[in-house]
Amino acid sequence: MQDIFPGYLEKHLKPDPEQIAILEELSSRFKTCVTSNGMRRNVENSVRIAGLSDIFRQNIFTAEQVASPKPAPDLILYAAERMGVSDLSRVLHIEDAVRGAQAGLAAGATVIGITKHAKDKNKSTAELQNAGVQHVFDNWADIADFALKL
Repeated sequence: MQDIFPGYLEKHLKPDPEQIAILEELSSRFKTCVTSNGMRRNVENSVRIAGLSDIFRQNIFTAEQVASPKPAPDLILYAAERMGVSDLSRVLHIEDAVRGAQAGLAAGATVIGITKHAKDKNKSTAELQNAGVQHVFDNWADIADFALKL
């Protein structure tokens, strides 16, 4: 994999105030982390540009740290272990991609989909549901409501 070329992330990724507020709330109640198949440097830059560095701090895990990337469950299992979580049924995995959803489900996590930034929300919803995701939301407030009821 290659680094995303300079300036691309800054041009195409912007902080989402709703996402930041919801993730701040959730991180005050739950352990939170990022799992990504992307290169660590790109993921860290994305987190920073999105305004999420204070939320995730050092809890960023990438495919570079495991033998098999998503859709294999390795990355989810690795992150859970590093976060001190042994019961994967207590993990809420928020995902926008089918490969990630498959990884979360294979690891035994509860997976919910987010389609807020999908170009075609109906298509993305259908793909996530076809992968086995039972709950798909198009905004962060609904995700927070769902998570806080678990």
